[in-house]
Amino acid sequence: MKVGIITFSSAHNYGAMLQTYALQETVKNMGFGVEIINFRPKVIDNIYDPFRRKRRNWLDIKYYKHRIDLYTKYRFKIRKFNGFEKFLKENLNTTKPYQTFYQLLDANLSYDLLIAGSDQIWNQEITQGLNPAYFLKFADDKSKKISYGASIGSDTIEKFDLNIFKHYLKNFDSISIRESSALNFIKKLTNKNVDIVVDPTLLQNKEFYEKIKNDNILNELKLKKDDYVFVFTLEHNEEIFKIADEFSKNNGFKVVFNRPVKRFENQVKSVPFVDPKEFLSLIYNAKYIVTNSFHGLIFSILFNKKFITVPNTETPQRSEEIINILNLNDNLFYSFNDFKKIKSNDFNIDYDKVEEKLEILGAKSLEFLKNSLKHEEKSKQELLVSNGIESTIQNYKPSYLDDNDNFKCYGCYACKESCPQKAISMIENDEGFVYPKINNDICNNCNICRKICIFKNENLLNEFKNITNYQRFYAAYDNDPKKREFSSSGGLFLNLSEKIISDGGFVSGVKYNESLEAIHDIGGSMDKCYEFSGSKYLRSNLDNVFPKIKELLLNDKKVLFTGVPCQVAGLKAYLNYIDYKNLFLVEILCHSNPSPKVFKEYINYLETKFLDKVIDFKFKDKTKGWNSPSVLIKFKNGKVIRESGRYNNYNRGFQIGLFPRESCYECEFVNKNRVGDLTIGDFWGIEKFDETMKDDKGVSLIITNTSKGEYLLDQIKQNLILKEKDFKMAFEKNHKYPIVLNRRRYDFFSKFNEMPIDDLLLSFNSVKKRYLKNRKLNKLDKLKIQLKKFFL
Repeated sequence: MKVGIITFSSAHNYGAMLQTYALQETVKNMGFGVEIINFRPKVIDNIYDPFRRKRRNWLDIKYYKHRIDLYTKYRFKIRKFNGFEKFLKENLNTTKPYQTFYQLLDANLSYDLLIAGSDQIWNQEITQGLNPAYFLKFADDKSKKISYGASIGSDTIEKFDLNIFKHYLKNFDSISIRESSALNFIKKLTNKNVDIVVDPTLLQNKEFYEKIKNDNILNELKLKKDDYVFVFTLEHNEEIFKIADEFSKNNGFKVVFNRPVKRFENQVKSVPFVDPKEFLSLIYNAKYIVTNSFHGLIFSILFNKKFITVPNTETPQRSEEIINILNLNDNLFYSFNDFKKIKSNDFNIDYDKVEEKLEILGAKSLEFLKNSLKHEEKSKQELLVSNGIESTIQNYKPSYLDDNDNFKCYGCYACKESCPQKAISMIENDEGFVYPKINNDICNNCNICRKICIFKNENLLNEFKNITNYQRFYAAYDNDPKKREFSSSGGLFLNLSEKIISDGGFVSGVKYNESLEAIHDIGGSMDKCYEFSGSKYLRSNLDNVFPKIKELLLNDKKVLFTGVPCQVAGLKAYLNYIDYKNLFLVEILCHSNPSPKVFKEYINYLETKFLDKVIDFKFKDKTKGWNSPSVLIKFKNGKVIRESGRYNNYNRGFQIGLFPRESCYECEFVNKNRVGDLTIGDFWGIEKFDETMKDDKGVSLIITNTSKGEYLLDQIKQNLILKEKDFKMAFEKNHKYPIVLNRRRYDFFSKFNEMPIDDLLLSFNSVKKRYLKNRKLNKLDKLKIQLKKFFL
């Protein structure tokens, strides 16, 4: 059995690296093959890498000064960095390094069991937003997923993270956390058991660490055992400094300090450079330890040392909990005044009693780990049924209709349109997205709606397995400059539409109605198709479109349906996956489905501000180039606003995933999992692979997924500049995976009804805010110059 562990394994922090090693060895001793997933996000590695400052150009003076300082005043940083990297290389069985969540997805790592933890991997302040990698979202469904001693670094979860936690915790088969202070919060977010376990370093005894400590550091520093007080701090804290200084002076002890400054009267050494093995030795051989570090405290206890601890001001819970459990409160102080009140400075500890308690704690945690690591191949039914919801439908995974989980509903209308009793309505929620609601008064429990739901649908999953036989990738654009200029990218849609219309067929696409709402419609003329052309970054209304398409097909009419992948999948499900010979499905590569309500509010803002009706909103105007698209807004009175796509607040909100449907974060229709006969979109990055397509006027990506897709492309290729490419080129700049769930979304919607829409959108548009700030500064500079000229 192969176990993968993901944690802060690359952090040059003694606790982080030693807990990784301890957990690795614990699992290995249970008989498993263990690999540490070498996940090295820059947000972690940049904290510790002394060489992270890169040279911008040959005249980068700050770079040269930084390097000179590094090799003179701060050489200890290089030694420490190399020491940690050596420990990692020699003691941890790691994969190759991965820097991003998407790299982990690309790696397609395969493990029987996966462990997330320990350490503060669920602390969004450290990871700068909850990282799905630490919730094992890169793993396939068949791997058993365990959290061991994961920590949120606090006793509360911020409100913007609650929905993210609730969603991500569903990914785990077994859940344990490190601090009991967070237990109540975590329990409220899952229906699974949540255990409290000890830090992995406590799964091993002192003999384990005695074997790896490096006592050569004592010779280097000319120290002897029990000859010094080791002061180990993680933050600047005057209280602990005063305590350590007073304690060392009163008892005549030398002080060894882990920071690169002289801070104490009796200080003889500063050791900011030691590696994990040397760190263990300095604790093991010290007479006393004074620390505000959790792991400094842990190793003091493991080595049966006398110690004084002052809890870390940012995360005191960890130290407080272990002190209370082991009844070591006499060794804990919150201030220098508390310390001065004590009569004895001996700090003797009955370690026989401490070790008894540690043994009980460790045994309980090992029991959790052993039970969680029991691997039984997940049956097909276990993979299809989640959250304890049972169903009489064979191979059925509970849908939104069972548990109201928004992440499971694409809003594709298939269930609503398929209901023979007309018992389903699509109801808009507060965010502007529609979800199905069953009228139980007329529902006859036929379960058709559940059977055809496209979420984790077996028919679609089987299609994904077979579709790669047909897939070929092309870069293309229309020979006709006018069509190419009118379109968002290379003009493919209009060519496809012309072919179907010329055969007496119909095209279904998205247009604006008079209220500038995006709606799906059906047309039998090219005039109608021109209305469908162009990107519209908001969710379209599909109401009553599927039945009309079915009627056309039954009347032997050709139909070209275009939509985002989940809409195409919805139509296929509604048609019971019958391959109608006259139906051609074209899916548009999709970033996400934004809220129609947000767009409506933005249009209302524009109309109020400019006292006129908006009649068109073009998201990708190519006047300034395809690679630098503008937003073009037209008003009834003829007024036109053209704004950079990055500066337009609504468009930027779409780009950064501010208001998408929640199912977009779990989208199944990505990478090579295509549901259309053809997939079309922008071939972003084509200029890197083909200089002949570098004219910045728009190039389309075409993916043929079926024989019908090949037929369609064959019918129009005489009108195109067409070149075959490959998957890697096609998705060099196009996204291969669902967008990542982030707290900005919930922050945005929490303020949606409280702030003016443009102000709210601007608050998240860092690009525009920077531009406005610079423009303001430029105006001030110009004013200063004019004033100088006036007065001189």
